[in-house]
Amino acid sequence: MKKNLYFVILQICFFSASAQHKKTDSLISVLRFVTDNKKRIEILKQLSDQQNDAPVIVEYASQGVALAQKLNQPKDEEFFQSSLIKGYYKSYDYPRQLKSSFKGLALSLKLHDDHYSCLFLNGISLGYSQGKDYHKAINYGLQGLHAAERIKEKKQFPIFFRNISFYYLSLHMLDSAMIYMKRAYRTSLELHDPYIGSSINGLGVIEDSLHHEDQALSYYRQAIPFFKKSNFFQDRYLASVYGSIANIYTATHQRDSAFYYASMAYKSARKGNDLSGTSAAAKLLSAFYEGENDKESLRYYKIAIATKDSATSAEKAKQFQIISLNERKLEADLKQAAIAYQNKVKLYVVILALALTICIVLILWINNKKQQKANKLLNKQKREIEEQRDQTHKALSELKRTQTQLIQSEKMASLGELTAGIAHEIQNPLNFVNNFSEVNQEMIDELKEELKNGNVDEALVIADDIQQNEEKINHHGKRADSIVKGMLQHSQSSSGKKELTDMNALADEYLRLSYHGLRAKDKSFNSELTTYFDPGLPKINVIPQDIGRVLLNLFNNAFYAVNQKKKTDEEGYKPEVTVSTLSENGQVVIKVKDNGAGIPDAIKDKIMQPFFTTKPTGEGTGLGLSLSYDIVVKGHGGKIDVQSPGGQNTEFVICLPV
Repeated sequence: MKKNLYFVILQICFFSASAQHKKTDSLISVLRFVTDNKKRIEILKQLSDQQNDAPVIVEYASQGVALAQKLNQPKDEEFFQSSLIKGYYKSYDYPRQLKSSFKGLALSLKLHDDHYSCLFLNGISLGYSQGKDYHKAINYGLQGLHAAERIKEKKQFPIFFRNISFYYLSLHMLDSAMIYMKRAYRTSLELHDPYIGSSINGLGVIEDSLHHEDQALSYYRQAIPFFKKSNFFQDRYLASVYGSIANIYTATHQRDSAFYYASMAYKSARKGNDLSGTSAAAKLLSAFYEGENDKESLRYYKIAIATKDSATSAEKAKQFQIISLNERKLEADLKQAAIAYQNKVKLYVVILALALTICIVLILWINNKKQQKANKLLNKQKREIEEQRDQTHKALSELKRTQTQLIQSEKMASLGELTAGIAHEIQNPLNFVNNFSEVNQEMIDELKEELKNGNVDEALVIADDIQQNEEKINHHGKRADSIVKGMLQHSQSSSGKKELTDMNALADEYLRLSYHGLRAKDKSFNSELTTYFDPGLPKINVIPQDIGRVLLNLFNNAFYAVNQKKKTDEEGYKPEVTVSTLSENGQVVIKVKDNGAGIPDAIKDKIMQPFFTTKPTGEGTGLGLSLSYDIVVKGHGGKIDVQSPGGQNTEFVICLPV
């Protein structure tokens, strides 16, 4: 069983072995004489990436980290940290692997590099699993999986699923382990994953743990052909699966078959330099020879003991104990400080929530006053038109001012829907602030320990990491502040001043705010959001508040349409809203499409008219599209069009001049 658990750890390792065997002697010779730092970094990258010898990987990757830090090139340092993790993992130095994984994660978060974040989070989860802290391993594994899902890095999905499955298996939570391993198998099939054998073997390990020997043997045999084709730890894979089969045959008293597979496991483990696998297979062979050939039994027993000691040295166990002790000491020393800090954060959250509530109440009060004023003006204008037809010019001026106020009133009416979306957006930077604060608490304890031990250089490195984390806390705090300011800006009357604006960012922001606002009102509402933003889209001069109002209105209409169609219980229907941008013929084009019920041809020409609405009484004023038309066409010299072929689906197209 221990052999199976080790093999699952090996399967989920996220480092890929190099498929090419290049000569490195010439690179090493060149490195001795090259003085240009940029060229040295490129050579060190090749050397650390092409090596299979763990000490050599660590040597060149360490040189690369030092040089990248000296030149202040965090992207290169990120690469070398990932190489260091590979070297430490292959040399069974899991404490250093864990430390490098945390350093790499801090770099990737600073650089907003989600690809490397996935790798480093997986490295952290692996490190904690080697220290048998499987709850933390699951936590970081799930964070890595969510990061991979966020950037749609599908190739990483089977790795994380297998990873998390193993941790649950180690906690004897076999149902959860089976769920994640089946997900790993399914995604491996979908992606044509060359390492699908790992998922198949993982299913065998779980069935073995459930004492379903026949099912386990079936999975093990299915995995063998895949492992024979693998160019990544092929012999280690085979050693483990052969050892698993030998264990089953031993337990079922099938001596000949057990001896055959134990011998195959021993040969493969020795060939692949698999210390743990060699120890397990040698132990089985020693038991077979006992009483029949004591000399051979003793020889294999000595091999089992020697390789086991090499694979799990007391020093590395001691280092993990030190990590655990440091964590407990951190909790004891900084308990009061942590409580005080958490209270401070809570106070800030309460103050922020109170300020937000006051702003909303104030805005709604202003909106009500303006709405009342607008109604009075409309009544007054009606009487003046009836009584004084000779004052036409004055009446038209009053109507123009009233229209401006109606735009603002309509904007205020949507502010309540935005509130929940804004609260959701604020939660993200607050989560970052809390998470980095927790990381800093752990690193402060490390700093104290290094200072006690007189390791000033290491202490300075940790201090730099803490400073970088504080910069992230500051960044996300400012992000939360900008969200609140954006809300206040939305509530204000438009100044009419055009600004150079990134339409991709503007569309993305209002899409999320609209969606979360509607979700806050109706928890059952759900829709697929699909975006195709042109990365080369030029910035254009627009009034951001006005164009944002147009986008918000179109998004709200789209979500309303798909939600209404969903309520018809049409079989197989999945709500979807698609937003795309492109640059075409000197114009920026924004398209908002939904797969709702569409717009009948008979009313297409009317939907832009004031006070025309297809919504039930009380759910729409009929002003949204009319005001949107005025903002786009009259205010910005653009075009807005609607397409609904055959009354199926709806697509609004906005064209704005560059």
